[in-house]
Amino acid sequence: MTNPFSWLPAELQGSLLLGLAVAALAMAKILSTVGNGLASKEEGIPLGIMNLEISWSTQRAESIVKAWKKRGVIERAVQQTQLDFAFLFIYPAVLSLSCTMISGGGNGTALILGNVLSWAVLLCTPFDAFENFMLLRMLKGTFEPDIAKLTSISASLKFLIILVTLLYLLVMVFMR
Repeated sequence: MTNPFSWLPAELQGSLLLGLAVAALAMAKILSTVGNGLASKEEGIPLGIMNLEISWSTQRAESIVKAWKKRGVIERAVQQTQLDFAFLFIYPAVLSLSCTMISGGGNGTALILGNVLSWAVLLCTPFDAFENFMLLRMLKGTFEPDIAKLTSISASLKFLIILVTLLYLLVMVFMR
């Protein structure tokens, strides 16, 4: 099985990873800055936009949006979600290339798992894009039946793939 970066010479993979990692960190900082003020423990929104991503129910999603409107930060949530459309192309590439590079010299199970995860983590892009489209609908006041549930399923699948990928990378780092 090949990986998504088998076309790229190994000597260029490190440079690409460094560039993508810097871009990912910059975007993460921008998203954090824009999203500043969305979190509120008092209102039961300790994780900011992530609380809307995994709200699971229309009632919960509506209460989050209502709280943000009341505090005048709804546009921050919209802007953060819009900016996330750029980020969703960067972080999966970072994780995918990391899996490719860390498993590149290996064999057996570690290599197979690295190749599988290097492809699987790219699924975060469509999951995150779908989630963002649904978030924007909710932030604009559209609460169709199951919109919060579908958004939460998409976000949960994305987070699960990210978690498994990060665990793989962590284990591989400590096995070396």
